Amino acid sequence: MIEEKLSAAFIIVLNLSIVEFYYIKHNSTPKEVPLAVKCKITKCKCNDRRGKMRNITGTMYSYSFLCNRKLWLFSRNIEMEHNSQNVEIGKIIYDSSFSRHNKHVMIDNFINVDFIEDGIVYEVKKSSKGREMAINQIKYYLYILRKKGVDCPKGILSIPEEKKREEVFLTEEDVAFIEARLKEIETLINSPTIPEAIRIKQCRSCAYFDLCYV
Repeated sequence: MIEEKLSAAFIIVLNLSIVEFYYIKHNSTPKEVPLAVKCKITKCKCNDRRGKMRNITGTMYSYSFLCNRKLWLFSRNIEMEHNSQNVEIGKIIYDSSFSRHNKHVMIDNFINVDFIEDGIVYEVKKSSKGREMAINQIKYYLYILRKKGVDCPKGILSIPEEKKREEVFLTEEDVAFIEARLKEIETLINSPTIPEAIRIKQCRSCAYFDLCYV
């Protein structure tokens, strides 16, 4: 029995079903999963989604600059960040540093901006380690807002713990880059095959670590 071979403790800790665990660990597509563990993970409707455009969230866009495997998993509603201590610390910093602002501005139920003040888009991060991801995420927000007819002049990356603020602008070159990037992301997340794990320095602190190396 497949169920007997899997680590029950591992599954419980990760809050995954046996089907999801098998799918990830064996790098299987839904069609390859044995009938004994018929792939309920297809609630993500990966087969129905082929050829169809979907909304790319800011988180998904930023993940594309870090790890394709993490992006692919996240796109299938496998979210591990709620178990991450780093994410919780970031939320505490954000809430304490900008307590008087109206936070989490939702745009069309798929873009979640930290906050907007005087037409400026703000993104708050715990540290500057993920600076490139954050800057590209802000540019993506500015791009989406422009597509909606809202021309924000700039964005600001704020890192309260380091007392850093950086202005971010959207150029025409950025627009071309973003549109090409979105096509690449769409191709990736529509693929039935999970990308291979690649070991990089960010892996050890990644909330998805156990899905790649355990």
